[in-house]
Amino acid sequence: MPKWFIEGGVMMYPLLLCSVILVAVVLERFYSLSKTKTDTKIFMHKVKKALVGGQTDRALSVCDESRIPLSYIFKAGITRQSLPKEEIEKAIEDEANHQIPTLQRFLKSLAIISNIAPLIGFLGTVTGLYSAFMAIVSAGGVTSSSVVAAGIAEALITTVAGLCIAIPTVVFHGYFISMVDGLILEMEKESMELIETLKRGG
Repeated sequence: MPKWFIEGGVMMYPLLLCSVILVAVVLERFYSLSKTKTDTKIFMHKVKKALVGGQTDRALSVCDESRIPLSYIFKAGITRQSLPKEEIEKAIEDEANHQIPTLQRFLKSLAIISNIAPLIGFLGTVTGLYSAFMAIVSAGGVTSSSVVAAGIAEALITTVAGLCIAIPTVVFHGYFISMVDGLILEMEKESMELIETLKRGG
């Protein structure tokens, strides 16, 4: 372990765990959301082509082949093509409510980390200052930089580490929320177009 990590004291270990989780979630969300966005465009091209050509079975096959949220929503609508418009809308809405949490997966973890990382850092500050004061007491009240250095170092390092984790976490959380909102709006738009296409076809 680096010297500064050891000097940060015991609170550096939960901060290290937070940073590992942060990196893992960011990489997973970047990959998953980017892939969903790309796959959605490919899926829409295929399914629209099938529906325009009146190939409902082919459209369902495209839905089964894909694993993106929109494919499940489209399947819920296409399989109810013969039902009234209101029932198709209800089925699509219900399926969307099941699929949206998939897009939002792990975002709560980022929100939690952005809140607790600074708190852990501040707790390290308190423990560091406590160590510094105890060192002064142990030295009989004699004050010098060497007596309080370890405690002050612990206090400063944990504070900096907590903020260095929390700040990028807030940024990534906001970015992913924006990506998810964009995908949800796209899903809503395509779902409305699907309903109109199905009823025209009917």
